[in-house]
Amino acid sequence: MKLAGTIPIREAGHGQFIAELPALAGIKTAGIEQIPILNPPNTVVYPSRLEIFSSWKSATNSEGVVMHFYVDDRKIHPVVLNPMKWTYRLSRASAVISPDLSVYANSPPCVRRYNTRANRTAAAIWQAYGVNVIANVRWNDPSDYEYCFDGCPRQSQIAVSSVSMLRNRWDRRNFIHGYQETLERLEPTSVIWYGAIPRELPRSARESVEILSFPSRSAIAFREKALNGCR
Repeated sequence: MKLAGTIPIREAGHGQFIAELPALAGIKTAGIEQIPILNPPNTVVYPSRLEIFSSWKSATNSEGVVMHFYVDDRKIHPVVLNPMKWTYRLSRASAVISPDLSVYANSPPCVRRYNTRANRTAAAIWQAYGVNVIANVRWNDPSDYEYCFDGCPRQSQIAVSSVSMLRNRWDRRNFIHGYQETLERLEPTSVIWYGAIPRELPRSARESVEILSFPSRSAIAFREKALNGCR
């Protein structure tokens, strides 16, 4: 059963890091995890390029730069624990894809739920201060469906990443199934896709929505290394 409410100004336990943030007061939430509900981005964004959030200075006076968090969790944690510090920096970009703390298969369910909530919480704060945020959808397997879509706007532009999700047949199957579930539940108008698009993805899933595809940083580095090696 879906529950809705608002984030209390004071919380304890895992939610302590947002306890004194007035930006969250009154923001509506969804689901049993009270995940903040994000608004659709201001406009559909056609990125000229994606940049890691720590390179925020490169977005200044640059059209179409979208910042992302598709990096190691250790680099993301300081941001979601202190999102207000990053509000001005991220506002320089055309848009920001919401944080991507992992939901590893071997992580306890409580950690996966907490990371999902932390991702949306930081994004909701940035939206409250005018940052153009695109919701990132992250899942690992069907057990995440109970909460991983909560807070994401329907019929809107979203973002997904296949990085680290295509390593074996089991992961690929879960990723493809989750992506199809994303299309069904959220009915996105377009998808910013970071990483490789698996060959096994059904044609219907490829063609039912506009996909804006961008290679991962590792893929770009590998390609450049290969080109340099051929010279």
